[in-house]
Amino acid sequence: AGAAVSSNVAGAANLGALCYSRGLHLTHFSELDPPSSPKRPSLSMYHWTKKKGEECLSPFLGSVLIVRLGLTITGDLKHPSSGFARLVRTALEGGPLGREPRRVSCLPELLPMAVKMCRERRTGKVDLVNPGRVSEHALFTLIRSRVMPDLEWEAPDLPVNGAGSK
Repeated sequence: AGAAVSSNVAGAANLGALCYSRGLHLTHFSELDPPSSPKRPSLSMYHWTKKKGEECLSPFLGSVLIVRLGLTITGDLKHPSSGFARLVRTALEGGPLGREPRRVSCLPELLPMAVKMCRERRTGKVDLVNPGRVSEHALFTLIRSRVMPDLEWEAPDLPVNGAGSK
């Protein structure tokens, strides 16, 4: 917890102040709020620190671009730090898959836009997400049908409709 506060809150504030004082542009990556559920009613410590980091950058928005990402999908779905891999770990540990539709950021498609905005020294806040929303359960079903046929998970509280859980 201490490292998350140090890097995501104090680090954001220090970088924001330093870049502002030297006339430098700063691009800060953050996250959209994850959906809440009865089993996940509030933000995790990590998400809380990311939100506080954004608040610390508010005085410097004239020189800062805050890029908010949804559930991250990378070209390597099994990469341990991708949002999808984190969901798989949660599901394998018996954690719930969310029913609420979420916004997704497919990084191979969207990161070139972030690079362009950095080069153009854009400022403000932008939600860098693909169109539409998808529930975690529907995302698992889609990825299993097209990419990872061996993907299995438990979803006892969700209707199956012929696909999805094992």
